[in-house]
Amino acid sequence: MTIKELATLANVSPAAVSLVLNGKWQKKVNQKTVDRVKKLAKKHNFTLNMAGRSLVMQRNFRVAVCASSSLIDHPIMGAYGFCEQLGIISAELSKSSYSIDIVRLDEYERNITALNGRLQSNCDGVMFLNPVGAKIKVLLKKLDFKIPYVVVDCNLKSRSLNYIYTDMSSSVENITNSLVKKGHKRIAIIRGESLEERFTQKLQGYKKALLLHKIKYSPRLVFSDYLEDSFIKGCLAAEKILSFKNPPTAIICTDNSCGLGFISYANKNKINIPSDIELVGFGDEAISMFSSPRLSYLKRPIREMASKSVEVLLDWIDKKNSYEPLQVEFKEELVIQETAFLSGEKEIK
Repeated sequence: MTIKELATLANVSPAAVSLVLNGKWQKKVNQKTVDRVKKLAKKHNFTLNMAGRSLVMQRNFRVAVCASSSLIDHPIMGAYGFCEQLGIISAELSKSSYSIDIVRLDEYERNITALNGRLQSNCDGVMFLNPVGAKIKVLLKKLDFKIPYVVVDCNLKSRSLNYIYTDMSSSVENITNSLVKKGHKRIAIIRGESLEERFTQKLQGYKKALLLHKIKYSPRLVFSDYLEDSFIKGCLAAEKILSFKNPPTAIICTDNSCGLGFISYANKNKINIPSDIELVGFGDEAISMFSSPRLSYLKRPIREMASKSVEVLLDWIDKKNSYEPLQVEFKEELVIQETAFLSGEKEIK
């Protein structure tokens, strides 16, 4: 059965059938027609001929999702975040019959020509997940893209590039402000993430808030050394912090796994959180669920950014690569649970 024959049975145009079967009927085809087309397609076991569709539309119906091996393979931080993003991206792309080609960028560091060929010959669009800003700018310049792309979860600070991001510096600045307003004067910050660039952004926000309140910055309260196991990093930082003669009264962990490590050490040593010390994490919801007491944290809008990236990319593909550079900012959400009681705000402004 062809689309034309299915359209005849449904008493609609072939274009309407195509929109329904490709998941692009919203605001274009009414719901009754959609239901009728889907019912008839199921009854007659109708499926789209993807090879023929690709030839007619001159598309591969494939999107490359590029990331570093460290992000993909990290046992906690990378794997969970990457898989959550990938799940949303895959689900959204499948609605328009697109598949995913996962590309490990570090495998092409010495062969940009091969990477360029793989991306631009086999894919209709490209997504870069959680890259290092300086490196991705250089890579984009070398690739000289002729197909749509979007960089996800990285602030490239350029109006000529396409990216979706959050302002981590402002988020940490606002959290630090909230802690100071509660009366905290000794606030420590612990690095949990693998990317130094991200910790640097958060540290800038921390410093800015201290300066605003005329609190002297103390390197002694900044734990910036990186360990691959951020849970262990939280434990080690807790051991050191809690041994201070005059320990800080509030802690900012820049990764939730690091926060869990801090809580674990505190619990074993009879340190009460939040009575003795308040703690705020930063990251994803799943990890925060494993702490006791429950971790208060800045929630990363991973799902929202992934969904938006697909929406933007498919729109550009439909426009046949005619588009203006776009930058979309999302906000971290403050989730108040049991390790810190700040303001009643739901979102960092």
